[in-house]
Amino acid sequence: MHMNEQPKKRTQGERREAAERRLFVAGVRLASEKGLDGFSLAELGELAGFSRGLPAHYFGSKDNFQKQLVKFIIDEFNNNQEIPEPKKDLSSLVKTIEKAFDISDEDMIYSRVLLIILSDTSGKFLAFEELEAFCNRTIDNIENDLRQGMIDGYIRQDIDPKLISRILIKTICTVIQMALSDDQIDPKKTGQELIKLILNGIEVV
Repeated sequence: MHMNEQPKKRTQGERREAAERRLFVAGVRLASEKGLDGFSLAELGELAGFSRGLPAHYFGSKDNFQKQLVKFIIDEFNNNQEIPEPKKDLSSLVKTIEKAFDISDEDMIYSRVLLIILSDTSGKFLAFEELEAFCNRTIDNIENDLRQGMIDGYIRQDIDPKLISRILIKTICTVIQMALSDDQIDPKKTGQELIKLILNGIEVV
């Protein structure tokens, strides 16, 4: 850029898009600490550095913001996913669980918030189309990994991969919710204990 050139001004649409992203990022932070239903739109605006009324102006209602936030979280989660190197053991599953329970790991914030949302007992958020599709894909991926493990010989032959994949997701979500709602529970240690239970249940001895 030449010295006398002025920076190009952003359009109104670009400014709104940038502001919405800041609100979504703030929403992710609040959801990771309080759950998706645990904060108000006014809190959201304040944390994002805007007026307390801006989120309501942009999104209209908390329900609409939540739907948009879930879509944002899933998109960011998918964009940040690393393709794991194929291994004939359960190390990938173990690493995923360890990171999900490490609340200090900023890189895992999107997966952690997704698990918090999935663990909601009201079932309200599972009605969101994007979340339902994400949940089904995740279960299918775990089921496929379990089937491959049975073929490779490191997972027991007598398990039901379809059933176990669903049990794993439900168990992880429930335990994460328990760890986050009780100050007496160490999330990291809880994750390690859960890993032991899972390995003892499906791994070939």
